[in-house]
Formats: sequence, C-alpha cells, structure tokens
Amino acid sequence: MSNINDVISGVDDVLQSAKQGNFEEAFSKTKSYAEKAGKKSAERLEISRKKIELLDSKTKLAKAYEKFGKLCYDRDNGADIDEDAYQSCVAEIELQRMRSELLDAEIQEMKDKVTDTVSKVYKEVTRSETDAEAAEEAAQPEVEVEVVEPEE
Repeated sequence: MSNINDVISGVDDVLQSAKQGNFEEAFSKTKSYAEKAGKKSAERLEISRKKIELLDSKTKLAKAYEKFGKLCYDRDNGADIDEDAYQSCVAEIELQRMRSELLDAEIQEMKDKVTDTVSKVYKEVTRSETDAEAAEEAAQPEVEVEVVEPEE
C-alpha cells in the first residue's frame, strides 16, 4: 500500500507547486515521476519475461524427466535402449536444472533490486515530507500564553 501512498504524496507535491505558481517545478516533478514510473514498468516487464523463461525451462525439464523415465522403464523390462538417447536425456536434465536455478536467482535478484529502489524512493518522500513539516513549524512564531486569574 505504500506504493500508492507514494504516488498520492507525489501528486500532492506537484499540485502544491502548481497552486503556488511554480509551474516549472510542477512540470519538473511530473516529468520525474513519469520517468520513474516508466523505469519501474520496464523492470516489472523484464521480471515477467524471466518468469516465462523459467516456466519454459521447467516444462522442458519435465519432458526430459518423462523421456528419461521411459528409457529407464524400457531398460528394466529388458529392451535395448540407445545409449546416445540416454546420455542426451541426462544432459538435457542437467542443462534445464541449471537453467532453472539460474533464472530463479536472476528473478530474485531483480525483485530485490525493485524492492530496494521502492524503499529508497519511500525514504526520500518521507524525508522531504518531514523537512517540509519542520520548515513549516520553524516559520510559525512561538507564542507564549500566560493565564492570569483576576484577583478578588
């Protein structure tokens, strides 16, 4: 939910700048948020592509296991099996297992990077909000009030 809050906070900043007549700053912030959104979309798309590759690799791995199992079954039932087909099956299983592990690691690394980036942006937004609140408090004069009871 913090992502939507970040967007809303960013929109509020842009609107505040526009209300104060600082259209150049509002344009700059809008452009910055649009660039960040584009970058995030590209990162998410790349993660999706990797997930599709992983699914493909796992499908190929399942087919290789199935073929290997059939070869082992035939061999156990006394049939002659092609040794090249057997070795090819073993090599395909190893290849797809390594590919799947690699893709899993890449996907996790990409997810961690996206999460880290979102955390940094959230900290920036929170820090700028805190700085703005502190500046607003500093701009207000301190007033001391003393309550005096009337004497009878």
